[in-house]
Parts: sequence; C-alpha cells; structure tokens
Amino acid sequence: MGIDEYLDAVFKEAFKRELEVDENVARTLPFFAATLALAATLYGYVLSKLPPPAWEVAAVVLDCLLLLGVGCLVGVLWNLFQAVRMREYRIPPKETELADWVGELRAFYEGQGQAPAEAEAEALVGLRERMIVEYAESAEHNRDANRPKVEARALGFTLLVVMLSIAFLMVGIMFATEWVSSIRQGSVHDAKPEAITATAGKSGCSVPAAAAPFPGAAPGREVSVGAGGQHGERKMTESSDGSPPANAPAPQGALAAPAAAQPPTAPPHQVLKKSESGGGPIERR
Repeated sequence: MGIDEYLDAVFKEAFKRELEVDENVARTLPFFAATLALAATLYGYVLSKLPPPAWEVAAVVLDCLLLLGVGCLVGVLWNLFQAVRMREYRIPPKETELADWVGELRAFYEGQGQAPAEAEAEALVGLRERMIVEYAESAEHNRDANRPKVEARALGFTLLVVMLSIAFLMVGIMFATEWVSSIRQGSVHDAKPEAITATAGKSGCSVPAAAAPFPGAAPGREVSVGAGGQHGERKMTESSDGSPPANAPAPQGALAAPAAAQPPTAPPHQVLKKSESGGGPIERR
C-alpha cells in the first residue's frame, strides 16, 4: 500500500466518523424529550404541594431548590437548542462535477502528447490526491462544527440530571415534612387527655373514689346530692351492691316513724299587768 492509499483510507474514515457524530446528537433527542416529560410531571406535583412562602427552613429550602431547578431547565433548553441548531458541514464535490473534472483532466494530459494509458494514470493520480485533500479538509471542518454540539449535548444532559435530582429531592423533603408533621399532630392529640386530666385535678373537678368501709369490700362511689346550706355541699357514699347509702337523707313526703307517747303540756302561766289606776287587762304570756 502506498502513502496516498493510506492517507486516503485514514481521511475517509475520519470524515465518516464526524458525520456519525452529528447523527448521534440527533439520536439523543428522544431521550431528552422523555426525560423532560418526566421532569415536568415531577415539578407539576411539586408545585401542587409547595407550601406558601414563609420564613421556615423547609419552605425556604424548597423555594431555593425550585429556583435552582428552573435555572437548570432554562440551561437544558438553551443547550438543546445549541445542539440542534443548523450548522454548516463540508462534503466532497458532487459526483457529476468530479466526473467532468476527471474527463477534462484526461483530455488535458492527452493534449500534452501523452498516450491514453498514461493520461489515464495521470488523471487517476490527480483524482486520488484531490480526494485526499477533500476528505482531510471536510473532516477538520466537520469536527469544528461538531465540537460545540457535543459540548452542548453533554452540558444539557448534565443539567437535566441535576434538574431531575432536584425534583426527587424536593419530593423527598415534602414527604419527610408531612411525615414529621403527622407525628407531631399525633403526639399533640395523645397529650390532650393527659393535659385535661391534669388541669381537672388542679382545679378540684375530679372526684376521688371513696375507700372501702372494711377490708375486702368493694369501694363505694361519692355522689354530690346538692348544696347543704351553710354547712356546704353534702356528699353520700353509694355502695357497690346498689343498697341506699348510710348517710342518705329521707325522701321528701315520707312519713316519719311514730315517736314515744308524751304527757300533755301544761298551760303557760299568766302575767297580770296593772296600770296606775290599778286596773287593766290580763295578758297571757
């Protein structure tokens, strides 16, 4: 293999590789579209659950992450535009133009007095040299055009991953905040009965159970029966077997037990008051 053949093979492979790089950038567009759709779904959920602005740690962190995610989205779209925008690529001349040029080259050498075979060989050498230059210049030009596209695609992919990570982080923070809030609410609800009992005990509203009258007996229950006038509130103890309390008052309207027979009371004495005149009525006192 001669030098020209080797260079022709190397430059032709480089030219094909640069064209494939441009096609690879276009093949990644469906991946970008699917990932952006996922990101839009996640950020839509985040916006629906985002707490109102407040000077709290969770709210401030979520707002900052949301702004950072929006910035990443702008960067992704910008780099995606840079990756797909129109650029100039260089390719070898048209086939018809090359054929016409080779015919003119052959005629030129024949006009120089060379034999047809020699003119054919000279035209082939000229064509090969020209194609080596065309492939080399086209590969360099296309490489310069592909470099910004590849860099934009890589940066856009990086920002897209960061944006997705921010979205998942925000969803995790929201779930953690709701979980902690539910635990705190459950603790407050469990503490309410104890607080009510403690408050009732301090204010004297609780009614202690009465001690059993003798060992082994079931404890009774104190029941308020109303005001006792100047002696305060009266209480009686109700036994556990349902029998009336020992200190329960007699029901109203009930007949009292007959008392023992007593002799009749003697009439009171009389007092005689006299006036200065010596007379006056007699009053019984």
